[in-house]
Amino acid sequence: HGAVYSDREWDMSKESLIGAQVKYQFNDKLSGTVQAVSRASENGQAKVDWAYLSYDITPETTIQAGRRRLPIYAYSDSVYIGYTLPWVRVPQDIYGWEVGAYNGANIRHTRSIGDWAVSGTLFAGQEISKDNVEMRKIYYGTRVDDSWKDIRGGIVDVSNDVVSARVMYMENKIDMTVYAPSEDLSQYGTRQRIIGLSATMDYNNWLVRAEANRFIRPALDYQSSSWTATVGHKIGQFTPLVGYSSYKEKVTESYTDAQIDNTTFAAVR
Repeated sequence: HGAVYSDREWDMSKESLIGAQVKYQFNDKLSGTVQAVSRASENGQAKVDWAYLSYDITPETTIQAGRRRLPIYAYSDSVYIGYTLPWVRVPQDIYGWEVGAYNGANIRHTRSIGDWAVSGTLFAGQEISKDNVEMRKIYYGTRVDDSWKDIRGGIVDVSNDVVSARVMYMENKIDMTVYAPSEDLSQYGTRQRIIGLSATMDYNNWLVRAEANRFIRPALDYQSSSWTATVGHKIGQFTPLVGYSSYKEKVTESYTDAQIDNTTFAAVR
């Protein structure tokens, strides 16, 4: 459960959700995973975020096919699994876009180099979102069908016992149909590039989390940047945290209605 305090009252519908994950091991190389999440903010409608098969080609190389979370963010896979996060919830200035999952495939290779674990992932696919919830909010209740096609990208992760770093690059094409009654706001074939960087540190009782993303749509003269940083200190079974996050859209000659958001937050886990 998660509650939000606003306008002098608590609202459980903002953050509460329930989910279930099932994994079945067919043999020592092949497994299947399904995860569904029901959110109170979406009237309890269950959505499948994961439904994929994994096959270990070798102990170091795995291929997956089916439906997965888009790996845009460092915590994309665990964004709805609260106990795995350092925060009560992920920072909203950076974690939030209209499409969060995709249907496709990925291949991941992992190896050790000295004290470092190094992995590389390539992924590709698409996502067709009918009556997208987030875009409906932006277009004042108007239905919007949002399709992300030709998704392709890659990730490099490096880590040791103290620090880790992650680099992600993705590009795709967007077809967006807006069912506006009076004007045609639809856009087709819009190219998009996404770049993500993140790093962590866990040393003695201190933890640091930092992440930054950039979304670019050149044809629309649109560019946004977001980042967040968190510092925490473990005291027994509790971890107090303080952090800051920011979202900023670039003002250009053709894009003048820019959004800028900043959040300072504190939490105890």
